[in-house]
Amino acid sequence: MIDKASSQDWARSVVEANPGSLNDPDGYLAHLRQVQNLAEIVVGNILEANPGIPLITKEISVAAGLHDIGMPRLKKKVFHGLEGARYIEQEGLERGVADSLKDVYRIAQMLRSHGFAPEYWQEPEFAGLRKEFEPLNTALLVPRTWQEVIVTYADMTNLGGERVTMEERIAESLERYSNDHRYADAKIVKVTKVAQPRMLQLARRVEALEQGELTTPEIFQYGFL
Repeated sequence: MIDKASSQDWARSVVEANPGSLNDPDGYLAHLRQVQNLAEIVVGNILEANPGIPLITKEISVAAGLHDIGMPRLKKKVFHGLEGARYIEQEGLERGVADSLKDVYRIAQMLRSHGFAPEYWQEPEFAGLRKEFEPLNTALLVPRTWQEVIVTYADMTNLGGERVTMEERIAESLERYSNDHRYADAKIVKVTKVAQPRMLQLARRVEALEQGELTTPEIFQYGFL
């Protein structure tokens, strides 16, 4: 399975292959490292509180480290998670992301369901962008396993390398995009507000698991693939 250094090298090569696609390439690469580090911390806490829970730590780490790899490959970044998942499915086995196609697809799914994917998919404004990824089972846009949930959580509770609450992260996003003229006509503020209840619930579940507060039936409401 690909290690952290190799996943960073791959992400950097994708940036270099798509010059001008990102406003801050160094910040983008730093974000990938930060989210990967946070995901590993969260998984460590979960395993300490729930010994024997069948998380595949390395897969979560890889998915977190590559979760935005689709972003440099798209001019419009709305469905970068879908592009990243597709890219992993196409290139992952050759790149050593995992040792089998089944495992590659499981890791790719952690990219597909991260962020605000289902909320963006429902926006009529993005119908044209959706066509590139249709047909698509929209159930794949919502995290269905703890591994998928943890990747989204690590992404959404990282702010500049610091772990913050989901409430703080969403508030920062809303303030930043509301006051940035580049996004005055975009749907990102609306989508963030629509996604907020789902993200807060997701965060509560991860943190309860991390603190050992969930019963076994509650834990297994999310599957382990």
